[in-house]
Amino acid sequence: MLFIGLYAEYKYANVIFLLWLFYALTPLLDYMLPLDNYNLPSHLVRTYQKDQRFLFPLYMTFTFDLFAYVYMMWLVSTDHI
Repeated sequence: MLFIGLYAEYKYANVIFLLWLFYALTPLLDYMLPLDNYNLPSHLVRTYQKDQRFLFPLYMTFTFDLFAYVYMMWLVSTDHI
């Protein structure tokens, strides 16, 4: 996704193309994919809450968002946009 965003910025000078793609595809996929009504058993909920693997995407999202924010501010400050 990062490379798609960088390519779109380079080719079309559209920095937020990736955000438009994300906001368009998420509701579409939510509508198309089947519903999953399965819930975890109560004895496994605590195990999954303590598992550090589920925090990794959260931290990576924050890092990429911070990178995108700094990059966009750099583009604005250097008159590339």
